[in-house]
Amino acid sequence: MVRQRSAKPCTAVQIRSRPPTMYHVYALKCANDDVYIGFCSDIKIRLARHQKGFVKSTKSKLPVNLIYLETYKSKMDATTREKQLKGHRAKSDLLIQIKHSFGVNDGQKKQEI
Repeated sequence: MVRQRSAKPCTAVQIRSRPPTMYHVYALKCANDDVYIGFCSDIKIRLARHQKGFVKSTKSKLPVNLIYLETYKSKMDATTREKQLKGHRAKSDLLIQIKHSFGVNDGQKKQEI
């Protein structure tokens, strides 16, 4: 007589992998035409905080609009880039690049940034 084994449920531990944390460097256009450069790990939450007036630096300049975003795997790379963009020369170059991408050149505005 052959004895049959009953199937046992699998007891393997399921490993849930979270997506890797990404870091963002962003630029916001404020209502007074200032450009704010920032860094964060969750862009949706950070933008919501800006829009609701929870960020001291932009609270008095609402509304703000996202005009530029870069994403990095490394926090150090993102913070280094943020510091670079906050410098006058890099910020000026970025604004020229953004204006060019919106079709603003030769003193003629095609679309408001």
